Amino acid sequence: IIDEILKYSQEYPEYAVRQTGKDTYGLDYPVGINMQAMLDVYNMSLTLKMDSLTQAIEPGLQKYYSLLYSTK
Repeated sequence: IIDEILKYSQEYPEYAVRQTGKDTYGLDYPVGINMQAMLDVYNMSLTLKMDSLTQAIEPGLQKYYSLLYSTK
């Protein structure tokens, strides 16, 4: 289940980042939910010391934060 959550949580922001202009209308909420899901699983992996899961999630989080906060 966690793999499916992570897969979807990573795919949706990738889709949203590719959209431009009016196509981005309404994407903030679902992107936020998917990012929160990734963060929740990441925090769980840290708490439970699941290093392989933590290492699998970190690149995705870094990627999306850099895309969200980059200056275009």
